[in-house]
Amino acid sequence: MLNMAPSMRPYLMRAVYEWCSEHGYTPYALVVVDDRCQVPREFVQDEQIVFNIAMDATQGLVIDDEGLRFKARFSGRVHAVDVPLGRVVALYARESAQGLTFELEDSPQPSSDTPEEPPESPPPRGGSGTRPSLRRIK
Repeated sequence: MLNMAPSMRPYLMRAVYEWCSEHGYTPYALVVVDDRCQVPREFVQDEQIVFNIAMDATQGLVIDDEGLRFKARFSGRVHAVDVPLGRVVALYARESAQGLTFELEDSPQPSSDTPEEPPESPPPRGGSGTRPSLRRIK
């Protein structure tokens, strides 16, 4: 049995967040939304949403092994956001676009009583149109 090393993703995300905060940049997180993501759906475009996760834009921000969680105001209403880490595909500084991108992690395997479909071949790299794009949502 192979020992799976813990994911480096939460550590790297916290490092980018800290770097942004220390240098006066605004940390943004790009999320590819699926049914496991608790986000304000009215702001999702093309299955993606970008969050300003700066200290002054969020309340109770947590980046841990489970996910990215915080509360924030959207159009004047407070929403709780809870996103599995595998759905966060970029964390970057708004002002410089410097940061890190991450591979999108697939949803958990279906339960044994659900028929499995054969996996699809990954799309060819470069120009396939399936890679996330960054959009500013105001």
